[in-house]
Amino acid sequence: SVRDWSSDVCSSDLGSAKGVFDGFDIDWEFPISGGPEGTHYNSNDKENMTALFDLFRKKLNDINPKLLLTAAVSARSWEFGKYNFKKDQQYLDWFNVMTYDNHGIWDSLTGHHTNLLSSPDDPDWRKESLDHTVKYLLDSCGVSSDKIIPGAAFYGKGWENVDAIDFGLYQPGNANKSNRDIIFENYNDYSNIIKAGYQVFWDDLAMAGWIYNPEEKFFWTY
Repeated sequence: SVRDWSSDVCSSDLGSAKGVFDGFDIDWEFPISGGPEGTHYNSNDKENMTALFDLFRKKLNDINPKLLLTAAVSARSWEFGKYNFKKDQQYLDWFNVMTYDNHGIWDSLTGHHTNLLSSPDDPDWRKESLDHTVKYLLDSCGVSSDKIIPGAAFYGKGWENVDAIDFGLYQPGNANKSNRDIIFENYNDYSNIIKAGYQVFWDDLAMAGWIYNPEEKFFWTY
């Protein structure tokens, strides 16, 4: 049980977690649908997740009300309906909002995956962005501003066979599978990529960067 295990960790004078453990972050990817292959779904996942938050909060309060309970949640608009944001905030210290993966291998067009603002040039009608998600949580869900922690991705996503129009931005392409099986590059790898003939670009409308190689026709959003 949560209480038995956590009580031992939090109250013990011994053990590697002494002075380190401060609560739980629940990362359910994802309720109702989505996530890695093999994820089990239930149509009641949204309500079950709220009940889980409630249970965790009660158990943690029994140990120490100062222990944190947070949750990682999707920032993509087509997944907003999977959460009870307004209700869940009563149990959580904050939401860790995954404001990234706005575009990826599921898209036939290139695009920014962790942009700050919604660009009017983005052909996706949803216009995903950090700004769009935060405004939804504030204005539509009534989430308190001090319970919203936006995320930033220290990795990029790539497409290949991308034409040079607009230096590859919002152009047709195929998911780039040449570097990693899960089709991303870590941020600290980009210095090597740029040396290999890529050009660096910045989108003032989206407040996001990308790199493009006109010879290889590779596009990376990062």
